[in-house]
Amino acid sequence: MVFRLSCVAAALCAVLTGPVLAADAFAVSPQQIQNLGIRLLPLAPSPSGALSVSYPARVVLSPDQEQVVSSPLAALVTRVQVQDGQPVKAGQPLLILQSPELSTLQLALVQAVSRSRLAGAAWQREKELFDTGITPQRRLLEAEAARQEAQAGLMQARTALQLAGMAEGAIRRLESGAAPAPELVIGAPAAGVVTGMAIRPGQRVQAAEALLHLVRPTPVWVEIQLPLAVAGRYKPGMAVQVGAQSATLVSISPVAGGGQSVSARARLNAGPATPLLPGTALEARLPSTGGAWRLPQAAVTRQGAQAYVFVRSRNGFTARPVTVSVAAGDQVRVEGPLQAGDQVAVSNIIALKGVWLGESGMEAE
Repeated sequence: MVFRLSCVAAALCAVLTGPVLAADAFAVSPQQIQNLGIRLLPLAPSPSGALSVSYPARVVLSPDQEQVVSSPLAALVTRVQVQDGQPVKAGQPLLILQSPELSTLQLALVQAVSRSRLAGAAWQREKELFDTGITPQRRLLEAEAARQEAQAGLMQARTALQLAGMAEGAIRRLESGAAPAPELVIGAPAAGVVTGMAIRPGQRVQAAEALLHLVRPTPVWVEIQLPLAVAGRYKPGMAVQVGAQSATLVSISPVAGGGQSVSARARLNAGPATPLLPGTALEARLPSTGGAWRLPQAAVTRQGAQAYVFVRSRNGFTARPVTVSVAAGDQVRVEGPLQAGDQVAVSNIIALKGVWLGESGMEAE
């Protein structure tokens, strides 16, 4: 009984699978090919490394390449010295601010300088008197304590102005007796390119409010979007072409969720002549990993979720399943059971698909 059931199952499998496999090949005569105007494209082998694939990319920044320049005080913006996208040097003036708090801080420094000088002079006098035996040591110790307290107040006043963004040279001039500065110059803390500039003259800003961003343009990092189907073929260290610049693939992010693409990061080997700002759209070209063929997009048809191309056979054509890894314009990059010399139909694919589905008994999708 078991043997009879096994035979019946085997027969059913043969009936079900036999026609489907055979249906991948279907007959089309040379005369029909001519009448339908079907054009064939022979697959030619590509020189090693000559075949490359384009993927979308954009410029990104590492965390240490961007710096926010904030307002140290509540202030009024009186002048803007730079514009968005402008390269600047370290210390170059960016904005000019006016703030009542700046005047208060400068006055505190002037008063602290005066107290420090008076305390220093008092200590010097008490020291001379103590050295000659005129005054007791207690008075010298009291003068020393007053002098240290005044020096601490001076350091506190200097630090407050430094935190307010006042340049060291301006602080020293103020200590030397110069008039208080009416404005605060916000200088570039480092060399970079100005981005995110949204401040205008006459605008009031609060303390710690972001004024602009400074971007260090080198090294240039690009984020490349790779289809999930091909991401595993690329490894860190591979050479990449980004626009006219050479680059090196550094990392590929792990696949997360149900996305159909992964992000890869590459670093340009040399800085471009013109700085590239974050978000700039680029094209990255990665080398083919073998087994890939370029075809016109018209050569590919789909049945359900599977892509196919029609390859010329002795009696007609064979439908070969392929994977489309990249589609750009009217060209696609496919991988599958193809080899150099195969003749692929690249026109009137709809007619061939109709013949194929007619013989297989499948419904068009």
